[in-house]
Amino acid sequence: MNPAPEGLARAIRRRSATRAPKPGPDVEETRREHNGAVPGEATTPTRGATPAIEEFIARILRSERLGADVVRFAALDAEPASFAGLADPLPDPLASALKDIGIARPYSHQAEAIDRVRGGEDVLVVTPTASGKSLVYLVPVFEAALRRPGSRTLCLFPYKALAQDQLQGMVELAAATARRGGLIPDEGGLPGHGRPISAAIYDGDTPDTRRREIKADPPTS
Repeated sequence: MNPAPEGLARAIRRRSATRAPKPGPDVEETRREHNGAVPGEATTPTRGATPAIEEFIARILRSERLGADVVRFAALDAEPASFAGLADPLPDPLASALKDIGIARPYSHQAEAIDRVRGGEDVLVVTPTASGKSLVYLVPVFEAALRRPGSRTLCLFPYKALAQDQLQGMVELAAATARRGGLIPDEGGLPGHGRPISAAIYDGDTPDTRRREIKADPPTS
């Protein structure tokens, strides 16, 4: 590996030296007001947090390297979940499959987003981690595959690890749907027979043999 140019190295050193300046009195006072703690001081226990999480937060606030970057620290009370129904019922196999994997009814933000996607709208979902964003696109995709055999969906993910994670969710839901009779009928096939909904990853790491297989027999979703 070639060393960084001298000018760039100086810039990196300067940036590193000024990355976390020591806060002045005004910043310290603001942090005292909002956090109730500054580095080196004891912190108020976080409501509902485990001892391990409390200690982790306290270590960050006490840290000489990170504590000065904390602008505000607060514990938010839990709120009851808000559920809602979909405007139109899902195909029976898909609705039953969702219940089988623990999703008896969607959250209100999921229901609204799914109905908008079904209506042909462009939807942007911005919610916290593990709030069920994947269901917003998976439900319409699976519904389309069951109601309109031959339809296809192209899903784009910014990270390969995310694509792998999402594929596992698709495989799980596809298996649950198939167990409930949700199959894609083959052309000219008998009712109740067909293939499960399927998905595949096609990226730079996909072997040539697998690419040819995907092109010759595209996933059913």
